[in-house]
Amino acid sequence: MEHRAIAAAPGVGCGYQRQLAELGVFLLAEPDRRIRRLIACLEDPEITSVAELGEHLHLSLASLRRLCARAFGQTPKGLIRRYRFARMLLALEQHPYREWRQFIDLAYCDQSHFIRDCHCFLGMAPSHYLASRNDNGRSGMSQVA
Repeated sequence: MEHRAIAAAPGVGCGYQRQLAELGVFLLAEPDRRIRRLIACLEDPEITSVAELGEHLHLSLASLRRLCARAFGQTPKGLIRRYRFARMLLALEQHPYREWRQFIDLAYCDQSHFIRDCHCFLGMAPSHYLASRNDNGRSGMSQVA
Protein backbone atom coordinates (compact mmCIF):
# COMPACT_ATOMS: atom_id res chain seq x y z
CA MET A 1 0.00 0.00 0.00
CA GLU A 2 1.25 3.45 -0.85
CA HIS A 3 0.55 5.00 2.56
CA ARG A 4 2.78 2.38 4.25
CA ALA A 5 5.63 3.25 1.93
CA ILE A 6 5.23 6.93 2.70
CA ALA A 7 4.92 6.24 6.41
CA ALA A 8 8.15 4.22 6.37
CA ALA A 9 10.08 7.01 4.63
CA PRO A 10 12.66 8.76 6.81
CA GLY A 11 11.53 12.01 8.36
CA VAL A 12 7.80 11.21 8.29
CA GLY A 13 6.35 11.67 11.77
CA CYS A 14 3.50 9.89 13.53
CA GLY A 15 1.12 12.80 12.95
CA TYR A 16 1.50 12.44 9.20
CA GLN A 17 0.90 8.69 9.39
CA ARG A 18 -2.29 9.23 11.35
CA GLN A 19 -3.55 11.92 8.97
CA LEU A 20 -2.82 9.73 5.98
CA ALA A 21 -4.61 6.75 7.58
CA GLU A 22 -7.62 8.96 8.40
CA LEU A 23 -7.70 10.24 4.83
CA GLY A 24 -7.65 6.66 3.52
CA VAL A 25 -10.54 5.69 5.78
CA PHE A 26 -12.47 8.81 4.68
CA LEU A 27 -11.88 8.10 0.98
CA LEU A 28 -13.00 4.50 1.38
CA ALA A 29 -16.10 5.45 3.42
CA GLU A 30 -17.13 8.42 1.28
CA PRO A 31 -18.74 6.43 -1.58
CA ASP A 32 -20.78 4.35 0.87
CA ARG A 33 -21.99 7.48 2.62
CA ARG A 34 -22.95 9.13 -0.67
CA ILE A 35 -24.83 6.02 -1.78
CA ARG A 36 -26.67 5.81 1.55
CA ARG A 37 -27.67 9.47 1.19
CA LEU A 38 -28.79 8.82 -2.40
CA ILE A 39 -30.98 5.90 -1.30
CA ALA A 40 -32.48 7.95 1.53
CA CYS A 41 -33.37 10.70 -0.95
CA LEU A 42 -34.84 8.19 -3.41
CA GLU A 43 -37.06 6.82 -0.65
CA ASP A 44 -38.39 10.33 0.08
CA PRO A 45 -41.70 10.75 -1.82
CA GLU A 46 -41.25 14.52 -1.78
CA ILE A 47 -38.27 14.30 -4.17
CA THR A 48 -39.79 13.86 -7.61
CA SER A 49 -37.22 15.22 -10.06
CA VAL A 50 -33.56 14.80 -10.90
CA ALA A 51 -32.95 18.48 -10.11
CA GLU A 52 -34.45 18.09 -6.62
CA LEU A 53 -32.40 14.95 -6.06
CA GLY A 54 -29.20 16.79 -7.02
CA GLU A 55 -30.09 19.70 -4.73
CA HIS A 56 -30.68 17.43 -1.74
CA LEU A 57 -27.39 15.63 -2.33
CA HIS A 58 -25.48 18.84 -3.12
CA LEU A 59 -24.28 17.32 -6.40
CA SER A 60 -24.18 18.71 -9.90
CA LEU A 61 -26.34 16.85 -12.41
CA ALA A 62 -23.23 15.36 -14.05
CA SER A 63 -21.90 14.11 -10.68
CA LEU A 64 -25.32 12.69 -9.84
CA ARG A 65 -25.47 10.85 -13.17
CA ARG A 66 -22.00 9.37 -12.59
CA LEU A 67 -22.85 8.29 -9.02
CA CYS A 68 -26.10 6.60 -10.13
CA ALA A 69 -24.43 4.88 -13.08
CA ARG A 70 -21.52 3.65 -10.97
CA ALA A 71 -23.59 2.49 -7.99
CA PHE A 72 -26.75 1.19 -9.71
CA GLY A 73 -26.17 1.15 -13.47
CA GLN A 74 -29.18 3.44 -13.88
CA THR A 75 -29.86 7.08 -14.64
CA PRO A 76 -31.17 9.26 -11.79
CA LYS A 77 -34.52 9.54 -13.58
CA GLY A 78 -34.73 5.76 -13.92
CA LEU A 79 -34.02 5.32 -10.22
CA ILE A 80 -36.66 7.89 -9.26
CA ARG A 81 -39.17 6.00 -11.44
CA ARG A 82 -38.30 2.67 -9.85
CA TYR A 83 -38.59 3.98 -6.29
CA ARG A 84 -41.87 5.75 -7.10
CA PHE A 85 -43.24 2.53 -8.57
CA ALA A 86 -41.97 0.51 -5.60
CA ARG A 87 -43.85 2.84 -3.20
CA MET A 88 -47.02 2.33 -5.22
CA LEU A 89 -46.55 -1.43 -5.37
CA LEU A 90 -46.02 -1.50 -1.61
CA ALA A 91 -49.30 0.41 -1.20
CA LEU A 92 -51.00 -2.23 -3.38
CA GLU A 93 -49.53 -4.95 -1.17
CA GLN A 94 -50.67 -3.22 2.04
CA HIS A 95 -54.21 -2.45 0.78
CA PRO A 96 -55.08 -5.42 -1.43
CA TYR A 97 -58.84 -4.88 -1.51
CA ARG A 98 -58.95 -1.13 -2.11
CA GLU A 99 -59.30 0.35 -5.56
CA TRP A 100 -55.73 1.26 -6.59
CA ARG A 101 -56.86 4.53 -8.18
CA GLN A 102 -57.84 5.80 -4.70
CA PHE A 103 -54.31 5.77 -3.31
CA ILE A 104 -52.12 6.40 -6.35
CA ASP A 105 -48.76 7.92 -5.40
CA LEU A 106 -48.89 11.71 -5.66
CA ALA A 107 -45.63 11.68 -7.62
CA TYR A 108 -47.57 10.22 -10.55
CA CYS A 109 -49.14 12.92 -12.70
CA ASP A 110 -52.04 10.64 -13.58
CA GLN A 111 -53.09 7.02 -13.89
CA SER A 112 -51.54 6.59 -17.31
CA HIS A 113 -48.04 7.12 -15.90
CA PHE A 114 -48.60 4.44 -13.28
CA ILE A 115 -50.07 2.07 -15.85
CA ARG A 116 -47.04 2.65 -18.12
CA ASP A 117 -44.65 1.91 -15.23
CA CYS A 118 -46.68 -1.17 -14.30
CA HIS A 119 -46.30 -2.50 -17.84
CA CYS A 120 -42.60 -1.60 -17.84
CA PHE A 121 -41.68 -3.15 -14.48
CA LEU A 122 -44.25 -5.97 -14.12
CA GLY A 123 -45.16 -6.68 -17.71
CA MET A 124 -48.89 -6.31 -17.01
CA ALA A 125 -51.60 -3.77 -16.25
CA PRO A 126 -52.43 -2.98 -12.59
CA SER A 127 -55.82 -4.70 -12.93
CA HIS A 128 -54.14 -7.91 -14.18
CA TYR A 129 -51.61 -7.72 -11.35
CA LEU A 130 -54.37 -7.38 -8.74
CA ALA A 131 -56.39 -10.17 -10.37
CA SER A 132 -53.37 -12.48 -10.30
CA ARG A 133 -52.89 -11.68 -6.62
CA ASN A 134 -56.49 -12.43 -5.77
CA ASP A 135 -56.79 -15.52 -8.00
CA ASN A 136 -53.84 -17.26 -6.41
CA GLY A 137 -54.47 -16.04 -2.88
CA ARG A 138 -50.92 -14.79 -2.58
CA SER A 139 -48.84 -11.81 -3.45
CA GLY A 140 -48.32 -11.00 -7.12
CA MET A 141 -44.74 -10.07 -6.17
CA SER A 142 -43.79 -13.70 -5.78
CA GLN A 143 -45.18 -14.47 -9.23
CA VAL A 144 -43.32 -11.62 -10.91
CA ALA A 145 -39.97 -12.12 -9.15
